[in-house]
Amino acid sequence: ALRRRALVFLIAGAASAGAQQPHAGHAVPALSREEVAAVARAHVAITAARDSNNVQRAKSGNKTEQAQQQLQNQLRAQIDDILRHVGLTDTEYQRRSFVVSSDTASRRIFDSVARERSTAAATACGPAPNGSFVSSRWACSQIRRASVLVRGWGSVARGIARQCSG
Repeated sequence: ALRRRALVFLIAGAASAGAQQPHAGHAVPALSREEVAAVARAHVAITAARDSNNVQRAKSGNKTEQAQQQLQNQLRAQIDDILRHVGLTDTEYQRRSFVVSSDTASRRIFDSVARERSTAAATACGPAPNGSFVSSRWACSQIRRASVLVRGWGSVARGIARQCSG
């Protein structure tokens, strides 16, 4: 009887512990709407920069190791510039991105801001058009649209639009 009672308490304790918030010892701090919006703005701009960089990497003239390294360095500089503009360090951006991915309320705010900031975010879920030329043209048009949204960001937006117009 004592063993049975102990087993019942053990099972009840495990069930109540499982019903608690996951990682109860490692609670994820909530972010303010402004903090989530900063992550979303940075994410949209970084995605546009990466897309633009990938278009450049795919061009036949950029297949050498030196050209690929130069493009990688340009991308890193663009990302640093974007993060500096929104007032985040790379470490803080990664931390906030984790919080957004872990917290449903933050994710909803993030998705809302990302949809407002970019048509690319809304269309990226659909299948890409067939044909590499059409896909490349489509990607460039989405990047141009996203770059217009970050027009006030100076060199980042101009660099993205310039790379896609050629």
